[in-house]
Amino acid sequence: MPNTPVGQMLIEIGNGQKMQYLIVAQKNLNMFGVNYFFIQNKRGTELALGVDACGLQITEMDNQQKPKQNAKIAFPWSEVKNISFQDKKFIIKPVNEKSEDFKFFTKNVRTNKLIHRMCIGYHDLYSRRHKGDSLVVQALKQQAKEEKKRKQLERDKLEKERRAKEEALRQREELEFRLRKFEAQSRKANDKLQRSEEAAEILEEKVKMAEEEANLLAKKATEAQQEMNRMRQEALKNTEENQLLKMRLKDVEDSAHRAASQAEIGATEAYRLKQELNNAEYGRERQRQREKGV
Repeated sequence: MPNTPVGQMLIEIGNGQKMQYLIVAQKNLNMFGVNYFFIQNKRGTELALGVDACGLQITEMDNQQKPKQNAKIAFPWSEVKNISFQDKKFIIKPVNEKSEDFKFFTKNVRTNKLIHRMCIGYHDLYSRRHKGDSLVVQALKQQAKEEKKRKQLERDKLEKERRAKEEALRQREELEFRLRKFEAQSRKANDKLQRSEEAAEILEEKVKMAEEEANLLAKKATEAQQEMNRMRQEALKNTEENQLLKMRLKDVEDSAHRAASQAEIGATEAYRLKQELNNAEYGRERQRQREKGV
C-alpha cells in the first residue's frame, strides 16, 4: 500500500488526518480495505475470509479460485465477541451465546497472526467510529463552527455597513432636496421682494410728483385769491371800470375755483399714493420677516 497513490498520501499527512481519512473511506466505500485470506473449514472445503471495516465475511471460491462477491456467512463487528487462534486453527466467538463458534483453518500460524492483527485493527477503528467523533474530528468541527461564525459576523458587519451607507445616502439626498427647495423659495422670495421694492420706488416717485403738483396748484390758487382781492379793491375805487372788473373778476374766480378744485384733486391723489406707498412698505417688511423665518 505505501507504493500506491493512497498509501503515499497517507505517509505525507498526520496521524489524526490518517485516522479521519480511514473513517470516511470505511463509511462510504464498500470494498475499501477488504483483505482476503484463503482458509478451509473443518471439512477441508476451500473458502475465502474477507476482513474489512464492517466485519468478517466467509465466501466461497469461484471456478477461477477467486472469492465470490456474495458472502456465505457474515460477522459484523457488532456481533463479534472475541477472536482467537491456536496454531493453524482460528476461532470467531459470536456475541449471541446460543450461536456456535465459527472455526476455520489456515496454512500456517503466521497467517493466523496476520488475520488476528488485522481484526484487532479494524475492530479498533469500528469502536472509535461508533464512540463518536475523534478529537481531531471534534477539533475540525469546532474550527469549522468558529469559521462559520466568523464569516457570519463578517457578513453581518458588511450588511450593517451597507445599510449605514444606504441610510447616509438617503439622508444626503433628502438634505440636498431640502436645500434645493430652500434655494428655490429664497430666489422666489428675493424676486418678489425686488419687484415690491421697485413698485415702492415708483409709487414714491408718483407721490413726490403729486405733492409737488399739489403744492404748485395751491400756490396758484393762493396767487389767484390774492389777485382777486386786489382786483376787488381796485373795483371799489374805480366805478367806471366796474363792469370790466366784474368780468375779469368772474374769470379770475373761475380760474381760482378751477385751481382750487385741481389742488383738491391733486391732494387726494397724493394721499392715495401715499397710502399705497405705506401699504407697499408694510408688505415689504412682512416679506423680510417671512424670509428671515425661512
